[in-house]
Amino acid sequence: MPRSHLLIDMCTQCDFLCENSPCEVRNREQLIKRMKRVIAWARLSRVPIVSAIDAHRPQESTNGRPRHCIDGTEGQLKLPFTLLPDRTLLEADNSFAVPLNLLKRYRQVLLRKRTEDLLANPKADRLLSECRVGEMVIFGVGIESGIKALALGLLTRQKRVAVVVDACGYWDWSAADLALRQIEAKGARIIHVEDLRVLPKRTYRKPRWLVRRAALQAEGNGRAGARTAVVGPPGVA
Repeated sequence: MPRSHLLIDMCTQCDFLCENSPCEVRNREQLIKRMKRVIAWARLSRVPIVSAIDAHRPQESTNGRPRHCIDGTEGQLKLPFTLLPDRTLLEADNSFAVPLNLLKRYRQVLLRKRTEDLLANPKADRLLSECRVGEMVIFGVGIESGIKALALGLLTRQKRVAVVVDACGYWDWSAADLALRQIEAKGARIIHVEDLRVLPKRTYRKPRWLVRRAALQAEGNGRAGARTAVVGPPGVA
């Protein structure tokens, strides 16, 4: 049976989301708190996470942008709250080979993104294309580039897609607004953090020792009542 949701975490890394970083998104200040709420929703609801890591080699051309997310640098690191303890990194090697049941064995799968489009990574393409899930929920960085490319790519693969717009970073709001319109026109849902549905709170269960003590007390009260009935005044039921 397919899962209800899969969360896709796009490039929540220091070079985009730390203050005074080389490619700091324009809406960074209000973004971090919302991203934490999205991750909290995934943790509480047991939603698996696929995380894209923007990755560039030192010798790569920057195409006019500041150098960012260089392999092995601190700027490439993900923000700590976006990492789950039960995770694995699936390295890209130009093959489509993906271990079986990866999203059942791990709560979080990390994938390197060498180009603007995460699906250009063959392993990412196969993992997401073959994933049976009701809806793929995207958040992270940035709307006008990686998020747009991924959302449109998933939609062409007949996947249901939702973008958590207020938990997404951008550099140019005009370009981001156009990207959102294009994504929505192709069939994606544009939602907000408040729209994420959290599972009901777990029912409180008393510790076994407390349940046992209550049972013994009830049993004792019953015996006391029986003794009272036996030794009570004649004619009293």
